[in-house]
Amino acid sequence: MSDYTDDYRLLGLAAGCSLQALKAARRRLIKTWHPDRFPNSGDEKRSAEERIKLVNAAFDRLIEHHRAFGSLPSAASAAVKSTPAPNANPKMPTAGSAPHAQRSDPPADRIGVPHEPIDRPRITPARNPIPWLIVFAAIAFLSESIVSDWIRVNRPPSEDTDNSKSITDEHDESLSRFPQSAPSVPDKNFTVGDTIDDVYAVQGPPSIAGRGVWHYGKSKVYFADGSVTAWENNPENPLHVTPPSVSRAQTATENRIFMIGSTKAEVRALQGTPLVETEASWDYGLSKVYFRDGRVVDWESSTTQPLKARK
Repeated sequence: MSDYTDDYRLLGLAAGCSLQALKAARRRLIKTWHPDRFPNSGDEKRSAEERIKLVNAAFDRLIEHHRAFGSLPSAASAAVKSTPAPNANPKMPTAGSAPHAQRSDPPADRIGVPHEPIDRPRITPARNPIPWLIVFAAIAFLSESIVSDWIRVNRPPSEDTDNSKSITDEHDESLSRFPQSAPSVPDKNFTVGDTIDDVYAVQGPPSIAGRGVWHYGKSKVYFADGSVTAWENNPENPLHVTPPSVSRAQTATENRIFMIGSTKAEVRALQGTPLVETEASWDYGLSKVYFRDGRVVDWESSTTQPLKARK
């Protein structure tokens, strides 16, 4: 005789429950008390192992009853275990064996019949996400580099800049923002040397505002240090511009200096023949003059080899 009440209580079930409920309760308890969930505590791990042994023992006793009689013990018979069929020969417990380990042989009509497999939960090892994060970061970095190189190689020549210094100087932050208030310009035109505020007041907001250049449709206005240095005027999108005044050129000539907007001929007449001459820059030893469309846009003047220039 054995009491099934403790088995039902251990599994958290009511007497006479279905076989599906019994299996589900065992799976839930195995998952809850699995020793792998307590890797950092020896006492808790040993306690979990003992709890699983009790759960399996209770499950096996109830399953044996189901195999012998075709159903689980009901509420009326849960207190006393019914004996198997007359032909069954239950084994007597050996000396020193625990009471809950007592098991009976299967009925005679079920000898040779395979036992019903017991559903055991699969334990899926946790995957480490760090390698995948590294792969995704590398892909994103390579993609950004490829796109940046493609834009740099395929952008229009008119937007190319000299590597050392040009009107698209990254420090010229004033070109990437619109003026907060536009001053009034009496002649309604702008010219070389005017500020971005003057251009905004005369021409209005650009269709594209980049560093060093504003686009007005097919026309462009170029800046250096926040001042106009040159432009490209397309008849389809005309600019309200006035060529550089004669007085400005006369002032530069009289003072024997060149300025932003001066031509290459004026620089050569004042500074002499450069040591290294390219389309975008002239080198005078440690000093350098930068050009766009044949006009001065900026320079670097060394104290040991100063340029005859004034901004």
